[in-house]
Amino acid sequence: MKMRGKGYTEIDLKRIISARSEDIRFAKMQITEAEENKLNGIQKYPADNQSIILSSYEYCFKSGLALIDAMYSLGQSLENLIRHFNRAVDDLDKSYSRDDYNPKNGMWGNYEALLEILSWGILLETYEDTMQKIAAAIFYHNTDDALIDFMLSTCNISWTHQTTKYDTPNPYRFLREIIIATKSDKAEASRLLETYIKKKWRSDDGWSYESAAVAKILGLDDSRLKANSRYPYELSHYKSARGFPIMYDASWFEKIYTKQDGAQRLEKEKEFIRVIESDYNDLSEQAFYEKYRERFLKDLFPDVQSYHLYREMHHGTILGFLLVNALVTDGYILQMDWKDYPEQCLPDFINERLETDYGIEAIDLGNDVPEIEDVEMYDNKYVKSLQKMLKRIGFRLVWFILGNDQYYTAVVPKTLRLGKEWKGINLHY
Repeated sequence: MKMRGKGYTEIDLKRIISARSEDIRFAKMQITEAEENKLNGIQKYPADNQSIILSSYEYCFKSGLALIDAMYSLGQSLENLIRHFNRAVDDLDKSYSRDDYNPKNGMWGNYEALLEILSWGILLETYEDTMQKIAAAIFYHNTDDALIDFMLSTCNISWTHQTTKYDTPNPYRFLREIIIATKSDKAEASRLLETYIKKKWRSDDGWSYESAAVAKILGLDDSRLKANSRYPYELSHYKSARGFPIMYDASWFEKIYTKQDGAQRLEKEKEFIRVIESDYNDLSEQAFYEKYRERFLKDLFPDVQSYHLYREMHHGTILGFLLVNALVTDGYILQMDWKDYPEQCLPDFINERLETDYGIEAIDLGNDVPEIEDVEMYDNKYVKSLQKMLKRIGFRLVWFILGNDQYYTAVVPKTLRLGKEWKGINLHY
C-alpha cells in the first residue's frame, strides 16, 4: 500500500482513521438509544430524540467523509473505499426530515461537505440511486449554486433544479472558467485546471475532489497533475464506463456567469450615477467639468465655459440631462434622432441589453417595416409592439423626454418604478 497524500505521516492517517471510525461507532450508539427512547416515549436529554437522531446522522456523514479522505491519502484501494462512501451517503440520506423541508433553508453551512460527496459520487461513477440520494439532500438544503447544479445535470438523474446565479464561494468559483473554456478550447481548459490546482487551491485544503470531478465530466487532459499532491489523479481515472460529457449545458452555465457580470456592471453604473449626483451638488463647476470631461462631458461641452453657460441657461437644473448622457455614453440608454427609423437600431439595442445586463436570451422582435406615422417615436405602432413583447418576459422600455429632437430609451425590469420623472427628466412608458 503506497501513500497518496503528503502532509501527514502514515501514523497520523491511521490515527485519523481510527478516531473517525470510533466517532461513527459512538454516534450510531446514540442513534440506537434515541430511537429506543422515542419508541418508548422517554425524553432523556434536553434535545428531543428526533433532533438527536438527525444531528447524529449528520455527524456520521461528515465523519465518514473525513474517514474516506484519510483512507484515500493512506493509499487504500478504491474498492475498499466504496463501502465507506455508500455508508456516508446513507447517513446523509437519514440526516434530515423530508417533512421539515423549508424553501428558506440555506445550504452554506454544509456546502463543502455536499460538494465533496457529490464529487466522490461522480469520480466513483456510483449508481444512479446513490446519486439520487445525494441530489435529494442537496435539494433539501436549497442549493442555489451553479457549480453543484452543473455537476448534477451531467449525472443522468433528471436533475432540473437549475439556479439563476453564481455565488459559489472561493476557491471553487474559479472552476467556472474551466467549464466555459471547454466549450471552445479543451487545451486551454486543461491549462486552467492546472492553474486552479497550483495557484487557486490552497495547500492546506487537502484533496481537490471537485476539480477532478469537473475534469472527468469535461474529459480534460489532467496528465500534468498526475504527481500533484492535491489532485486525486488515481481517483479521477478509477473508471471510464460512463460517457460523461452527457451534453453538459455550458451555454446555460455561461449565461449565469454573464448575467452575474451584467448585474455587477449595473450596480457599478448605479453607484457611478450616485457619485455624479453628489459631485454635481458638491463640486465647483470647474472641478466637476475637469473630473468628468474625458468620461462624457467633452462630447457635450468643448470647454468649461460652454458648460457654465448651459447651466446658467437652464438655471443650474441640468443634472438629469447630464445623467442621461452619461448613460448614453456607457451604452445603457439608446439615443436616436427624430429622423431615425426605430426598427434599424432598437431591436439590436434591446437584445444587447437583455443578454448583457440581465442574462436573458435574445428574443425575436420581428423584421416588419412599420408604416410611417406622424406621432412621437414612442407612440408608433411598431414601438408599442416591442413594448408588448418585452412586457411578456418581464421588461419594458422607458423613454426620457429631454425636450429636444432626440429620443432616449432604456430597457428596465417591468417591476421597476421610476415615477413620472427622474432627476427632473419627464418619463414615458
